[in-house]
This record gives sequence, C-alpha cells and structure tokens, in this order.
Amino acid sequence: NSTTIDVGGSTPRRVSDINPEDIASIHIVRGPSAATLYGTDAANGVIVITTKRGVAGTPRWTLYTEQGLIKDEAPWPTNYSTLGVFPNLAGDPTRSDCYLFRQGLATTANAYCIADSLAAFNPAKTDGISPLSTGRRHQCGAQLRSGPTAIRYFLSGEWEDEVGAQEIPSLERARLIEEGFPIRDFQEEPNRYDRANMRANLNISLPHNLEIGVSTGYINSTGTLPQSDNNSAAFAPTLLAGPGLVDPDDHTTAYGIFNLGNIYQEEFSQDIDRFIGSTNALWTTNEWLTVRGNAGIDYTGRLDQLLCRFGDCIPGNDEGFKADYRSNFFNYTLDGSATGTFDLTSTLNSRSTVGVQFYRRLFDVNQAYGELLPPGAVSVSAGAIKDAAESTTETRTLGAFVEQSVAWNDRLFVTARLRAHDNSAFGRDFDAVLYPHRSLSPKGSWILMAAVSLVSFAAGLTFLLAGAWPVFGFFGIDVLLLAW
Repeated sequence: NSTTIDVGGSTPRRVSDINPEDIASIHIVRGPSAATLYGTDAANGVIVITTKRGVAGTPRWTLYTEQGLIKDEAPWPTNYSTLGVFPNLAGDPTRSDCYLFRQGLATTANAYCIADSLAAFNPAKTDGISPLSTGRRHQCGAQLRSGPTAIRYFLSGEWEDEVGAQEIPSLERARLIEEGFPIRDFQEEPNRYDRANMRANLNISLPHNLEIGVSTGYINSTGTLPQSDNNSAAFAPTLLAGPGLVDPDDHTTAYGIFNLGNIYQEEFSQDIDRFIGSTNALWTTNEWLTVRGNAGIDYTGRLDQLLCRFGDCIPGNDEGFKADYRSNFFNYTLDGSATGTFDLTSTLNSRSTVGVQFYRRLFDVNQAYGELLPPGAVSVSAGAIKDAAESTTETRTLGAFVEQSVAWNDRLFVTARLRAHDNSAFGRDFDAVLYPHRSLSPKGSWILMAAVSLVSFAAGLTFLLAGAWPVFGFFGIDVLLLAW
C-alpha cells in the first residue's frame, strides 16, 4: 500500500506506476534463490521487470488508444425492516419497526410489538439516492523504437485519465444546494485518477566490445479517493446499513449511518512524482572474461492530503480539519560482477562469477495536521489546534557473492552460489549472513532423480529377496527427500 491516510481499505499501489505497454518481460525469482541474489530484503521473492529496448533498423512507431466505460455490477443487497403493530399504545394500533427485542418484551409493555410484515428498500439501486454511476476511462500513448546498430533507442509516452463509477446522488446534491453548500469538483468526481508516463531507453555499442545502456522513466499522477469501506464514515456501510422502511418525503432516511452528501464533502487526494533511472555497462575484455556494472535510483515524492472544511463533512468532522503528509522515498543500487568462462573439455564448460552489491534505502516523512478550521480556511496553519511529526529511516546493504556453474553438452547444468550479506538494520554486533544456494537444470534434476531411484530400487530389492520386506518400504524416502 502507498498512502499515509486511511480511506477505509482502498489504497493506491506503486506497482501500477509502471506502464504495462513499456514492459518487455516479467520474471519471478522465488525464495532462497532471490535471497542469494539480492539479500535479506528479497527473502520472500523478487519480481524482475525489464522494459523494452531499441532495435536496430528503420524507425517503428506504435500508436494506441483505449476508451471505455466503468460500471459497478456488484449485487448490492436489499435492506429489510421488520414491521409490526404495537397493541398497547394509546389510540389506533401503530405500525412501525418491530425489532426483535421489542417482540420479546412483556406483552403488557408499551413497546411490545407483534411482527406482521417486511419492508424492503435498496438504496444502491434507487435513482437519486444511489451514488453508483457510469464512469469512464481514456488512455492514449505512442512508442518509437529504432536506431542504427551502434545506437538504439526506445521512446514512449502515455496519458491516462479515469473517472470511477461514483457521483454525488442527485437528491443529495439538491439538499446541499438548498442548505447553502457549494458542489465542488471533487464531489462531482469523487474517484478520479490522472497519470502521465514517459520513458526513454538508450543502448550504445562502443569500440572494444563495450555496451552502455541508459534507462529513464518519469511518472506524474494525481488521484482522489472517497471514503469507501471498512469505516462508518464511508459510502458502503451507509448503503448496507440502511433501513427497509424509508420515509417517501425524506430521502435521507434511506441511509444507514451518515448522509452521502456529507461523506463526499471529505476530500482526499494523492499526488505522485516518480523517477526511475539506471545505467549499465557490459565489457567483454576477451573471449573468456565479461565485466558488468549497474547503477540505479528510484525516487518517489508523495503528497497525501485530507481536508474537511468548516461546516462540511459528517457530524464530528464539521468543525474542519486538514492533514498534509509529505513523503520521499529514495532507493539507490550499485552492483558489479565479473564472469569467466572456460572450456574444461570439449563437452564440459565452466563459468565462474564474483560480484559485489550495495543498496541504500532512505525514507523520510513530514506530517502536519490542523483542526478547528475557521470558515473558508483550507490550510493546516489556520487550525486552532495543530500537530506535526517527522521521521527518517535509512538502511544500507552490502553484499558479495561467488557463483560456480558447470554445464555438460549444454544440457545438464549444475550451479552453486554463496552470498555474504550485511545490513545496517542488523546492528553493530551482528555478523554478515551467508546465503548458500545450489540448483540443477530441469533435465539434470530428472537425470539425478532417475539415477537415485534406480540405485534405491536395486538396493531395496536385495532386502526384499532376502525376506526383509519391511526394510524395502524405507527405500524411496531418499528419492522424496531429494525431490524436496
């Protein structure tokens, strides 16, 4: 999740910043393999995303666009109320909500009732009361890939805007206008997202077998989210907790907790500025030695704001408040490696790699909050009660690894890897962590499994022929352990 303000469960995620049209491949490195390659932070696995690169040849343009509508097709349930008569009330028997606890009262109690019917109402499916509408989505982009053999480039740009399937209900709009409240833009479109995405990747082939690559990406987005669910001040609980009996002269009785018009007066927005850049070099010094180097930065600037103006929003928040949270995320990476490849025999090949990696992660946040805003104020500093906080977190990781791989006829591969890893979060008295790893190619695994199975079966058969049939049952466990 990527927000410092709770809107009830629906939160933005930064993985969506990457334009899918720019992705060339996605590779998942799991568990121990990921930790061996990238260290402790990768203990649960790593998703490696590779963006597109330029190809030699004439310029190749790609243009695309997308237009669509968004509708909420969820089966919103109908609300019900149990109705009944109250025989002990003065005058004619009155029909009203006959709750279970009233039905269980003494028959002489004034609040005692006898249930006789059900009232049903679905606010999510009723025009003028429901906030559900038809949203829209628009996307357009262009890509250019080309370049001579020595210089290749990939350029792309995309614009996206989306309006969710929510709006202020027409009867609530009329009520707010009648009470003297203006209808602001964010109330018209309480769930909106706009994003611009640009990318430039450049690959250069230099003399002496040197390859240089530069990759840059910039994302700018802004979005608004209404209070959605998982809290009482949200549209979903208000729709789901409504009664089945609604006063035809007062539409607000259809809502269960708060009026939707007041819920949509709360304004949450998030602005994102993100830059992802990297440069890499590949140098093949001779037929057997290859040297690689990479450096990268991933910066995200995030601004979260939540505002309730004086007199707006639900009861309890109508005295006005403003939250302004500003966060910065920096991720730096440096790594280098050298790989030597040797032919031990005509059929046996060896590849040895040594490398070093350095990661630095820096997160800082400044939070400011003000409440009891005067009429017309929209800033934290205008609040009669103010609060502020700041925090900075930094971690550094240094790792080195060695890897040895042997291949037979380019069919059977055996790889062993060892990584030494130290992290600033471990503390001064904690030694580096070692991550060993070994692997076989799929074909090699099958060959090894077949060989062990054959030996195990032959050994077990010997015991079986000798009459020690219980011992035979233990053979095969070694095969299962090997597979595990």
